[in-house]
Amino acid sequence: RGYLKGQPAPFMNGPNNVWWFDYDDIIECLQRRPWLLDLKKMHQSFFRSIVRGEWEKDPWYTKEEAGKFLGLADGNPVYRYIKKGWLPAVRRPMGGGKGAWILRHSDLAEFQLNDPRPLHRKGVSLPLTIEHALEKAEKRAWRQLARGRFQMFAHWASIYQHLAATTSRNYNSPFKRLIEVAKEVMNGETETANGPNARF
Repeated sequence: RGYLKGQPAPFMNGPNNVWWFDYDDIIECLQRRPWLLDLKKMHQSFFRSIVRGEWEKDPWYTKEEAGKFLGLADGNPVYRYIKKGWLPAVRRPMGGGKGAWILRHSDLAEFQLNDPRPLHRKGVSLPLTIEHALEKAEKRAWRQLARGRFQMFAHWASIYQHLAATTSRNYNSPFKRLIEVAKEVMNGETETANGPNARF
């Protein structure tokens, strides 16, 4: 499929051809397409840590999961949004056929912030839309914090801050302070993970 470039080696392994792959190309492929591999089936290794890091940083969702993320009854509307060009998506190879659509968390969050659907565009019940979006962002942030997922908490907290910045009103100062505390904790975890004793 062209996901990873390689070149034939000047020798063979018995009757089988041998291919060489550049180390940096492998890393780039894993960072761009972590969905090619199943974490549960990967042994502990540097490459597994890359795949795991990409999933934790910006998860991928199936069409059905994306539908739930957007508050839809099923994934059918998501397919229409993809076809209209509203939602970036890629096909993940699965069995036969063309594969299954998958979507990235950051793209779904961007879709929510700049919803292109007619009833959600700027000027249509904007105060209600912002109030609802702020409430949803705060609830999701609290949920992630309760689970100890500080990166995801910071993600939803930043969405909350972005939405609050679009209005002249003052929203939930205690929550804003907690955002800063969580970021400090997350930064501390990052420094620990990147320290001299960090393990992959």
